[in-house]
Amino acid sequence: KKNPFHFKELKQGKTVFIERLMKVKGGLVMNIEVNAKLLLDGRLLTFVRDISERKKNQQALAESENRLRTIYNTEPECIKILGAHGELKEMNPAGLAMMEADSLDQVKEKSVLAIINEPYRKAFQELTKKVFKGKTGALEFEITGLKGTWRWLETHAVPMKDTDGKITSLL
Repeated sequence: KKNPFHFKELKQGKTVFIERLMKVKGGLVMNIEVNAKLLLDGRLLTFVRDISERKKNQQALAESENRLRTIYNTEPECIKILGAHGELKEMNPAGLAMMEADSLDQVKEKSVLAIINEPYRKAFQELTKKVFKGKTGALEFEITGLKGTWRWLETHAVPMKDTDGKITSLL
């Protein structure tokens, strides 16, 4: 077995953090975190902590993220996240196709107002303001895609909030 402690780093005065699986009494396997530091007198000080619950939560979070990312990437309708001034923060592949963008990098942080046809820009701006005040709304409007294709679109907009309840963007 490979020694779990990194003696080179310990001898340099560094604290070493490692995660391992450990079998305990009764055959139970648990995730542990070991923090180790070499003391000046040569003794090794270690702290061992059960991180099984944290690992379980990380796995659940990763599975949730994967599930939502799959929905986001395969949804045939446009999903977009906009900032307060209409700047594009994120958009799924269906939305990028609607606006004729080759990649998110091509349009990220740029205002979507540039592709909204003139008669509808003010209404789109008003909808954005409304959403950033906590309301929801819908709007039908015309766009001209980046490659010149004209389309009618309908958007349904809701506020996105952070964990403190502050509105951070428009979905």
